[in-house]
Amino acid sequence: MEQNHLLKDERIRNTAPELLIALVELLGGSDSDDNDSNGHCKHCGRELPIFNDETHPFCTSEDCPGFRARAAVCNAEGGE
Repeated sequence: MEQNHLLKDERIRNTAPELLIALVELLGGSDSDDNDSNGHCKHCGRELPIFNDETHPFCTSEDCPGFRARAAVCNAEGGE
């Protein structure tokens, strides 16, 4: 059982760079936002928050797939 767990961990580490690239591409790069052009998040459908009379470009809901994906990319790239 322990050996299977170690093999799985190794497979995850070996594919991490490819997964990160794919995740960044799915998110649309750094210049892409979450707005579906109707003020809703294209990942979860929630209404995007408004700050200073402007729709925020990114969903701030912690259970949104887009929010979680951006957080994972940020963590992988060493950001905060």
